[in-house]
Amino acid sequence: MKLSLLLLSIFPFKRQRDEDYSCNDNDNEPFHCSRRPKHDVFLSYSNEDVGNSFVSHLKGALQRYGFDVSDHTSLPVGQDETSSLLKAIEESWIYVVVFSTQYPFSVKCLGELVLIRDSISKFKKRRVFPIFYKVDPSHVRSQRHGCYLQAFQAHHHNHADRVRVKKWKHALEDVSKLVGETFETGENEENFVRRIVKKLGKLKLPVELFDADHAVGIEPRAQDLISELRLDDPDPSVTALLGMSGSGKTTLAKAVYDRIVPDFDAKCFIENTRFYKRNGPKWKHDLQQDVFSQLTEDDDLFHNVLASSNIKKIVSNQKVLLVLDDVDKYEQLQALGVQDPASFGWGSRILVTTTNKQSLCGLRKYTSYDIKLLNESESSKLFTGIAYERSQSNDKKFVDEIVSLAGGVPLVLEVWGHYFKSHERRQWPILLEKLRRIPHEDIQKKLQVSYDSLSPRAKNLFLDIACFFDGMDRDLVIKVLHDEENAFFPDIEIQDLIDKGLVREGEGDDRLTMHVVIRDMGREVVRQENEDDPGQRSRLGTDLVRSIYLDKYDLDEDITIQVEAFRKMSNLMFIKLGDYNDKLQWSSFYFSSIDEIMPPLCFKHLKYLEWEEFPFKCLDKIDMSNAVVIKLHGGNLDTLWEGFKSLMKLRILFVEMNGLNKTGSFIGLENLEKLVVRNSHSLKDLDGSIGCLQKLGTLDLSGCHELKEVPWEMIHKLTSLVKIYLKYCPNILNISNVLWNLPNRLQNSFQLQGISCEIESMGEPALPDFQHIYICFKSYHQKSVQVFWSK
Repeated sequence: MKLSLLLLSIFPFKRQRDEDYSCNDNDNEPFHCSRRPKHDVFLSYSNEDVGNSFVSHLKGALQRYGFDVSDHTSLPVGQDETSSLLKAIEESWIYVVVFSTQYPFSVKCLGELVLIRDSISKFKKRRVFPIFYKVDPSHVRSQRHGCYLQAFQAHHHNHADRVRVKKWKHALEDVSKLVGETFETGENEENFVRRIVKKLGKLKLPVELFDADHAVGIEPRAQDLISELRLDDPDPSVTALLGMSGSGKTTLAKAVYDRIVPDFDAKCFIENTRFYKRNGPKWKHDLQQDVFSQLTEDDDLFHNVLASSNIKKIVSNQKVLLVLDDVDKYEQLQALGVQDPASFGWGSRILVTTTNKQSLCGLRKYTSYDIKLLNESESSKLFTGIAYERSQSNDKKFVDEIVSLAGGVPLVLEVWGHYFKSHERRQWPILLEKLRRIPHEDIQKKLQVSYDSLSPRAKNLFLDIACFFDGMDRDLVIKVLHDEENAFFPDIEIQDLIDKGLVREGEGDDRLTMHVVIRDMGREVVRQENEDDPGQRSRLGTDLVRSIYLDKYDLDEDITIQVEAFRKMSNLMFIKLGDYNDKLQWSSFYFSSIDEIMPPLCFKHLKYLEWEEFPFKCLDKIDMSNAVVIKLHGGNLDTLWEGFKSLMKLRILFVEMNGLNKTGSFIGLENLEKLVVRNSHSLKDLDGSIGCLQKLGTLDLSGCHELKEVPWEMIHKLTSLVKIYLKYCPNILNISNVLWNLPNRLQNSFQLQGISCEIESMGEPALPDFQHIYICFKSYHQKSVQVFWSK
């Protein structure tokens, strides 16, 4: 079964008035810069002999087949006839001239013909279709025989203006040379009319695909994309229109298609290309058949055996416009020969819309255009245009909130606009609160198409990012999720999600981010895992739980949690608890203090732990031997652990605790790459076992005001160490000697601030191969003094 090729656009837009589409009034410009004609056909004929017979039948047939027909009888009453006639002709796409026996005798008919001839010269793309009704075409061209000779003899006898007569003759000669249809005496007129309508159907401008209710933001984007297509370049080319689901790619493609399609010999617009694969093994045949049928405008010529060769033959000999919307696999392009645009005819253009950059990987050459989401002004205009009646005033604060939540996605703004409009205004605040928590089902359905196409592993990764890692550093996420034992390499999978438009890389940094509506779609997938029992969802609850994320703004009031609840969550992999406002209170069901709980909480699968206001005094209360990242901010921790701790997979340890006074041994952390013990005002020394951390690249002890003893001899042995931060550590001993003996690898990354030390000479010190070093000596009551040395 064929798929429907033309579906309703998701990006609301209404066709602007014709004058809005004009770059100028001269159709010598490419069609995309000119106005689209108002009428499909202008009929020129003589009322005397065919107006009430043949032409009446032809006009009726054309109108039944959807043609907009204009002629001299449809001119507005009370206006100048000549200017109205000229406007009607110039606003028509096809000129059908019915040459009959009485036509050359009519001065009005000949005048129309001259105007048509002038329009052909002015508007290069217009079509002329002559019909010779019971007259010989050669008599029309030469005017030397039959009724056409007699007509001009009569004009001469009536002293017609010679210049006008000359124009009439030239017009008759030029138009009658063109290919049309000839009606012979005795022929069946009904069949003749049917034949004409079929041929005019192929000349008719295609029905506009671009049909929606509100015009916002398309005009500049359409012009940008048309510029990207470089229509003046004779070489055939492929352009990819990229963007997330719901961003308006389909609508923009339709708008551009409508504007440029008359410049091409053959055209085809395939919508929802990805869904052809749902047809099973026949999907390629169905796709090729639909493309072939549109290009040839004939459903009967396609033969399965010669599918690819048929298409190749068609596209190689014509200037083709092929639009493939919502492509998600390269094989869909390959089935149509798009991988080699050079096989298409001169001037051909192929426009591919996709959310998945990987679907383009096999193309030899293509350019890309990233669709721009709506800005705040456009978003506000689109939403208010749908949700509010013209007579209604809008609540700016409410609209601004909608605009912020929608994130410039046209689909969201359109669906929300209709959603709010269908309810009473007094209900809108409640509806908005509902949308904050649960996406609208129409939006969820559309956006989830991309998610549903992912592999099981990619789906898990997507949900992990949506529910937990959104906004985190890419390298950090890769470290946490990397699993060599199970052959899971997240850097590859993350790039796949980026290529599919589901995840973005931050501008200017390496953070992984999601558009808010994509993120909410992922979280809704998790919510729908079990709507009635949140505990059965994979990212919140009991032994099925994979991750827990509590944002610092999620709590409006104090909540007390019993730590024993965590014992049911044995499969936890990611924990992030934000509690900057001390809203979370922790207690034990069995013990008076949570530090007395036994045995320790067991998180054997835990890879990432980030906890604001950590309630325990020691990390020994948590068994997490597979942890890759531990970040603790504030709370009760006074000792990292007693004795040794086996955390062989730990890569990052970040502790920011006022009351921390002891680190414990670093033996068992041999794979640690980054150690941050910051703002620990009670810490006086650093355990000498730090020398075993041969993979340590960064050491940050900033803000440890009481820190005095640093095992420099051990630190010098750390072969991977490239960065040391000792900002605001004013009591470190022997810092002067350390400066002159740092390894070369630390030459540009040793940062000191707020350190008390003496410099014996202001001359150039004997530094080993340093290019430069910067020291800022600063106390809390004095201005800073900066000293620079450089070789």
